[in-house]
This record gives sequence, C-alpha cells and structure tokens, in this order.
Amino acid sequence: MPLTPGTRLGPYEVIGPLGAGGMGEVYRARDTRLERTVALKILPEHLAADPAFKARFEREARAVSALSHPHICTLYDIGEQAGVHFLVMEHLEGETLAARLGRGSLPLEQALVLAAQVCEALALAHRHGVVHRDLKPANVMLTRTGAKLLDFGLAKQGPQAAPPISSALMTEASPLTAQGTIVGTWQYMAPEQLEGLEADQRSDIFAFGAMLYEMIAGRRAFEGRSQASLIAAIMGSQPPSLFSVAAPASAALDRIVRRCLAKDPEDRWQSAADLASELKWLAQGGAGTIPHPPDARGGAGGLASSSPAAAGPSAAGLDGVSDLGVSATGTSSGSAAATSAPISSVSAARSVAAARLRTSAKERMIWALVTLALLAAVAYLFSRARPIHAPPRVITASLLPPLATSFDTRYAPAISPDGKKVAIVVVGIDGKSSLYLRDLESDVMKRLPEADNAAYPFWSPDSRWIGFFTGSKLAKIDSMGGPAIELCDAQDGRGGSWSKDGIILFQPRFSDPLFKVSAGGGQPEPATRFNEKELHVAHRWPRFLPDGRHFLFYVVATTNPATSEHSGIYFGSLDSPEIHKILRVDSQMAYASGNLLFKRGTTLLAQPFDAVEGKLQGDPKPVATEVSGGFYSWGGADFDVSEQGTLVVRAGAGTDQTELVWFDRNGKRLGRLGEPDYYVTLRLSRDGRKLAASIGRDAEDIWLYDLEHNVQSRFTFDPGNDSNPVFSPDGKTIAFNAARPTLGDIYSRETQGTAEDKPLYAAGTTTTVMDWSPDGKYIVFASVSRKTANDIWIFSLASRKAEPWLERPQDEAGARIAPNGRWIAYTSGESGRDEVYVQAFPAKGEARWQVSTGGVAPSWRADGKELFYISLDNTMMSVQVQTDGTFSAASPVALFKMRLHPSFGSTYDVSPDGQRFIANSLKETDRSDQSVTIVLNWPSSLKK
Repeated sequence: MPLTPGTRLGPYEVIGPLGAGGMGEVYRARDTRLERTVALKILPEHLAADPAFKARFEREARAVSALSHPHICTLYDIGEQAGVHFLVMEHLEGETLAARLGRGSLPLEQALVLAAQVCEALALAHRHGVVHRDLKPANVMLTRTGAKLLDFGLAKQGPQAAPPISSALMTEASPLTAQGTIVGTWQYMAPEQLEGLEADQRSDIFAFGAMLYEMIAGRRAFEGRSQASLIAAIMGSQPPSLFSVAAPASAALDRIVRRCLAKDPEDRWQSAADLASELKWLAQGGAGTIPHPPDARGGAGGLASSSPAAAGPSAAGLDGVSDLGVSATGTSSGSAAATSAPISSVSAARSVAAARLRTSAKERMIWALVTLALLAAVAYLFSRARPIHAPPRVITASLLPPLATSFDTRYAPAISPDGKKVAIVVVGIDGKSSLYLRDLESDVMKRLPEADNAAYPFWSPDSRWIGFFTGSKLAKIDSMGGPAIELCDAQDGRGGSWSKDGIILFQPRFSDPLFKVSAGGGQPEPATRFNEKELHVAHRWPRFLPDGRHFLFYVVATTNPATSEHSGIYFGSLDSPEIHKILRVDSQMAYASGNLLFKRGTTLLAQPFDAVEGKLQGDPKPVATEVSGGFYSWGGADFDVSEQGTLVVRAGAGTDQTELVWFDRNGKRLGRLGEPDYYVTLRLSRDGRKLAASIGRDAEDIWLYDLEHNVQSRFTFDPGNDSNPVFSPDGKTIAFNAARPTLGDIYSRETQGTAEDKPLYAAGTTTTVMDWSPDGKYIVFASVSRKTANDIWIFSLASRKAEPWLERPQDEAGARIAPNGRWIAYTSGESGRDEVYVQAFPAKGEARWQVSTGGVAPSWRADGKELFYISLDNTMMSVQVQTDGTFSAASPVALFKMRLHPSFGSTYDVSPDGQRFIANSLKETDRSDQSVTIVLNWPSSLKK
C-alpha cells in the first residue's frame, strides 16, 4: 500500500510521492533530526516477501554505500520498520536526462561536460567492482551542480570477467541474474547482455556510448519497429556517424562514441577513466578545429591539430591525420598535462568549444565529399569480403513471472503469430490462476482479469484474440482487454488452434477426439474420429498448418503413449476424415519456418516438413535442451513458436516435479515424504499407517509407503500406466487402474507377499478408481461417456458386475464414501461450477445436499463427523457434518491454502483424526528460477 503523507519510518517523515520504478517507490521525506529533505526509496511489502527482490534491494544499498562521488546520488541511511525496507538518499532538484532529451539534443559543449561527469562516476564505481548494468538517460539526473548517476538497483558487485560470447540457448544459473537473463533496458544494452551473458564494466561503456550518441544526435543510436528489429540493430549494425547527423560533432568525437559501441567488448574502451580523460580533453579543444573523415585503415579518423598545444594524445596516421590511439591494454597514451585540466563550468567549456567549431562551409563540403567517397569504397570492399545475406544471430532472453507470483507450469506459454506478445498463465500467492500478457516490445506484463482460471491459451492468426479454456467452456478474449466471450462447452479441454478462416479446432474433454467450432461461437462439430483398432483414446494439441485446412495433432493410444506404436503426431484435414501418422513421439508439435518442431525426451528438435503432403524430410536438429514437458505426459511440451522466427520455451528438467508434504490444520508444513518426483495420485489406508502413490512421467507405477517404519517399496511393475490406488477397508488389498490395454481396466493386488495383479473389470473406456466401500462390497469409479461426460459407477465384488450409479450431462467425479457407508460425497458441475454434494448410498436417486460454495475433491474424517474439500481458490475447507440418521451440514470453514498437483484422481488425503493432511504439492520454487526463455531468430541455429 502506498505511504501517505505524515507516515514515519524511523526519523523520516513522508511528505509526498516522487515516483515509482521497477525496484521501488520513491517519496519526498523530511529528516526530523537534521531538518533536511531526503528521498525515501522503499521496497513495497509484496516485493519484500520475494527473496530475490529483497536481495536485489539490499544489493543496491551495498553498491551505493561504497561509492562517494560528487556525481553519484548519495546514500544516507538504510532501515526497516514494520516490514517496510527503505533507503534514505540525497534529494535532487532537477530533471532526468531522459526528460531533457525529450526536448531534443543537448548543445555539444554541455553534452561533453555532462558525459565526462557521468563517465567519472562510472570509473569510480568500476574501481569498486560495481557494474551498473542499467545505464540510461532515465538514470541520470541533471542538477545545478551537474550530472548525478542514479539507481544501482541492477548493479552487480564483485570481480568482473568478460565471459565468452555464445548464441546457444541458456538457462538460469543463479537466483538473481544468470546466464540467459536479460537485465537492463533494451535500447542501451550491450550485445553480450542481449545474448544473456554476464555484464562487466565494458557493458556499461557500451550503454554510455549509446546515451552519449543520443545526447548529441537527438536520436537513439539503435532503433527498430519491433523488439526483434531493435535487437538485430544492436547486434549487427552501426548507427550513422555523429558528424553526419549532428553538424557540430567532430570525427574525433564520433570515433570515441563508435569505440564505446563496438560489438566485441575487447574492441571497446577498457576503462571508464580513460574514456573520461578523452572526453575532458576533447571538451577543452584538444581535437583541433577541422573535422576529418575516417582514416585509411577503416577506423574513425582523428583531427588535424591547429597547434602543438592542442594536439593532445596522438599516433601517426595517414597523411598527417591524427589518430587518437589507445594502447593494447586500454591505457591512454596522452600526457598528463593534456588530460588533467579541470572543467570549471559549462560556460567555460562553451567558449572554448565555440572557437574550435569555427570552420568554413567550403572546408566542410570538401571533407564531406571525401568522406562519402571513402565510405563507398569501404562498403564495396566489405560487400566483396563478406556474404550479403548472413543469417541473423540467435538471441535469447528470459521472462520472469510478475511480482509475488509464479508461472503455472501446467500450461505452456503461447506466443502470438507476429511474435510480439506472449500469453502465459500465472499463479498468485492465493493459488489463483490468471492469464497475463507480456508485450515483448514494451516490456509490459499485464493481467487480463476477465480471463482468470484460464487454461491452455492459444492465439488468433491476426494476433488480436486469445482463445482459452475456463471452467466448462471454450472462450476468447481481446488481447487489448475486455470481457471474455464464451464460444461453446468444453468440459476439460487440451489445446486449441485458430485458422485463418475463423475456425477453432480443439479437444473438448481430455478423452475426446478433436472438434471444430466457429470463432464466433456455436455448436461444435466432430473434426476427427477415433481409430478403434489402434485403440485411440484421445486426440489433442491441434495445430493448423498455413493453408488453414490441414492440421497436426497428437494421438493418445491405449492411454500410454510410452508403450503404444500408434501414439504420436498425426496429420489431418478439415476436408477429409483420413488421417496418417507423421512421427512416433510423445510430444505436441508446432510448425514454423518450414520445420516441424517437437520434443524427444527433454530436447526440442526441428525437422524439415512438407506442410502440404504432411511428410517429414531430412534429419532433425536440436533447437533447445532440458525442455519441460508440463504436468500432463500425454503429449505435453512447454514451447511455442511464432511465424516470425521467435520461440518461447520453458526449460528446466525436473521443474514439473512435485512433492508429498504433510500439513497441519493451520497449513504449517510438517515435513516431506520422500524426495521430489513425478507424483500423480495418492491415498491413505483407513488406519493411516500406509500410503499408496502413483509415480511416473511417461508411465505411472504405484509405490507403497509404510509410514510407521518409513519404508518405501514399489508395488506394481507393469510397463503400462498403473494409477489411482485405493485401499480395501482392512488395508490388505489395493484396487487400481491399469492400462492393459486401456485405463478402463480395474485390477487389484494384495499388499503382502508375492501376490499377482488380478483383473476385476474391463470397462472399454477410460475410468478412474475413486473409493472402496467400508463394507467391502463395492468399488466406486468414474467412467467416461460420450453422451454424459464423467459418470459415477459402482462395481460389485460379489457379482463382478458394474452399473451406473449417477448419470448426468455434467461431470461427476471425486466420489468418497462416508465411514459408516451410508453416504457418498462427490463433485458435480451441474450448477455451472464445481460443487461438492452428499447423497445417500448405495441407493440411487435420493435427495442430495450441497455442502460447498464452490469446491472439489471431498474427503471424510475417520469418525464421519467432518468433511473436507478444496475450494475453487485452492483453500482447504472444513464442514462439520451429521451422518447418523438424517444428514446435515454446517457452514464451510477455511483452513489453509493448497498448491495441489492438477490430477484427475486424489491428490490429497486426511489422517484418521483429521489433524494432518498429506498433499501432492507443487514444489516451492524461487521466482528467479521460474523463467521462460525467448529465442529470437531460432532458425539460424539450424544452419550451423
């Protein structure tokens, strides 16, 4: 919450706000002890909770405290009060250099004086091992006493070494700023920063050169219509010479700036102190009066000296033209006398510079013609020496989630077809999911509040609309904001694609084929059909190809892609029911730049692909490594690609692992069971002494935990999926789903001895085992129906027959039987949102009670007097209930927030006394480890 006037932080009284930036809010305040005005910079409370940002805030204090210089904003104090962390800094009167440049370029003499001051401040910082890393006009304040360097919020301390330049895809290696992460402001970043490499003092010198160029020319050194074109300009082009865009500029000054802007750090000034000396010498008239063109060696030329006193540092050049040389070590070769004269004021420098700039129009015209001729010759030689169409360099950058949030790793990020925006689902500290939009051109990340709880976002071809799944609907929202528009029903979809003809191809439910619907909404129609012989159980992750009629999609066969030859990427058409397999691989796909992109293992590959015939060509080549697969193994892959050569990928093997965690009723973490792994579903025995959990990424197996003796052992060994374990009332047998061949098969196995898996029931469709009745007579499971979605069925162990117990058009799931066997709690979407209901059991058609106000996944306390469920905002809820005689329920009470794995089966359970909860929880990760990588010009990596 913003500080109000009168607020006291220690001896400092807030007067009013001054502004806000990426690292804090700044207020004008009064030091009540010394009766002086100060600037109070605070780290907002929601940022202080983030260890990474708190560390960065404290790092700024350490960096600035080590620096005492007339042209660096002074740090007076640092403190913390009631959770508010703050810095007390010198209050400056004036305007930022950015504001001044908004009115045009600076007079040359003034620009040189101010630049020298900033450069001297940088030199001091570099001597103390501090690299600013975000030098830009907005971080320079112009005051009556000169320039003041501000904001070391991105500064880094420690010995600096220039790392090798690499264009390979990188991942983060440290919590705050790592390889692969762009830190700073695009227009002033050095090439090595854009490549995600470590910045050193030469990176500051590049940014300084870009800023000095802008001060003199009145325009930025590097510009572009998009972020990609801007980066390309920084990486591969040079700005126009200063003396061609700013009449007062000399070739000597142009040479100084060009050396600052060298692409290779080794070619730049190696010391800010040397650079400051050159600028002061130039401001005092040391470069003479006549501008000269570049010398014959292709570098920028110097200036002819009008007198020995004005010659300054020099080395022999062509035809007597002075060349402002610098030794190989970066040390200036000039004399002390020529570089140590003080600059007393802007007016003094103005008079000197004015005399130096007197030259005839004829001389200027002659040298302009010579310059043009030499430039033409150099351009000709350059074109003969290098290929004209060199591929653009691969650039990588990292996106971090918004403050106090993390990326929702269930859903892959989606990049717009024009490559300018990324839609990504984010989880807040309250456990709620929200859809955010990251504009890659403006670095703005905004929430689309009408698209909360969005899943699997995808883009319209014109990059305006975002399609997504929410609740039980397929919807769309304008990327500029506005209401979400529902298009049709989609109970639990997996991916969508939008054609140029206004057709959306999508999977309505996790076990459906593909359907198509108008982008304006309407009744969906089937687009694909299952091949029963090949045991297709799901078609998902559709991708339209450029013609808008053909498409790619992923086929799940036998619910276990890891063992079925029929699972993989397929090719289809809206104009024909015929489909054919492209590739046997467990990954969704994308098509761009003539290549099919897919994931094998954790490596993202690209292979030439004929989008008309649907045929692969050539061999696959790696694009990125350690790519996450998301939480759903059936074709999951966390990447997307635009038509303009931009790739977005979530990297990091193991980032989608979860952990089994014990909590008390207040949400306090009591301990972890085992190590992080790919846990899916879990269940406690009725006495609370054992736990069964299914584990696996490509194929699940069930593991058994003896909680009394802390022993873990593998329970099932079949190569297919074994999941959704449920204990018998006595705890001696476990019923579970087994993909043999479909997940509709229900098996049992005794927990002791060398018992074998016993088949109980083959449904011929996807089922989920949910509970075993306390009297041992029934196994309750959910069964998928084409007409009525998920229904609740019961299997009689006596008759070995199954029958539907509850069939409605909406999904019913999560059934749990009360300990006395007389009631059953379950989740249904019949009201338009998920709710928990209780109904008599095993009788059918009895009255039912709604016990939730939005909720899923009910579970009973062992004595039947309390019912738990998870609210729609991921809060553990408690309901006191009466199950003897007539059922009754009190109002729900919130206990604590959960971060559960998004499984179809049971992801938490309750100890018999209702005091502890075991949960399959998403891992707590540092925000800085949650990065998503943006790769520009990725096709260039295929040409290496």
